[in-house]
Amino acid sequence: MKQEKTSSFSKKRRWAWILLGLSILAIGVGIFYPSEDKKMEEKKKDQASLPNSSLNQDSLNEEKKEETEEEKLGQKVRFSGLSAYVDAPHHYFVTEEGLTMLAAKGDEMYIAVTSTGFDKATTLTEAQEMILDTLKIDLRNYSVLSKLTIDQSKIESINGIETYRYEGSFISKAPNGSDYSAYTVGYSFLIDNIPCNITGLVTELSQSEEKIQEIRTLVDEMIYTVRIEE
Repeated sequence: MKQEKTSSFSKKRRWAWILLGLSILAIGVGIFYPSEDKKMEEKKKDQASLPNSSLNQDSLNEEKKEETEEEKLGQKVRFSGLSAYVDAPHHYFVTEEGLTMLAAKGDEMYIAVTSTGFDKATTLTEAQEMILDTLKIDLRNYSVLSKLTIDQSKIESINGIETYRYEGSFISKAPNGSDYSAYTVGYSFLIDNIPCNITGLVTELSQSEEKIQEIRTLVDEMIYTVRIEE
């Protein structure tokens, strides 16, 4: 009888060890061979921690876009002889040329901020003629400009200032002396009867659409930052 109890106890203990072993084995399998759901969860966590992961790339791009928009027009530029200012692109180099403050990106993209100094006008038409003469003189070391062909134009009031917007091309001289068309877009207006102007110019011979679009966008944004500061 005692022998049967001992045998029964031994069997129970054996089964207990077997169950314990199976439990340990199951835990080990779970650790070294995680389920598909767990694998996916861990993969997402790993991807999210990477700077270029697909999960957080959209948010990074959005932050970068907001930062770029905020800093795009980061240079305060003055119209010569006036207490009037405009914001120019922060990534353009600004230099003074006569009555023009010239913002340049390389040697193929320019934005000119010009006034006639003390010469006055009474109409936008008169202001446009006067400012173009000044512009051609001030930019002669960068691009030899002659005839302006306007493809589209309009008069509009922006922040209380009546402006004349034009878009088209100047005839300019290539390095070999031949003529070519250089894209331009600009605004002429009067401040205290002094003709003022913002003109964008692409002097690249190939006239790439990308550079034209950049100049067009910047000039159209800059006009909204024109202001008088006493």
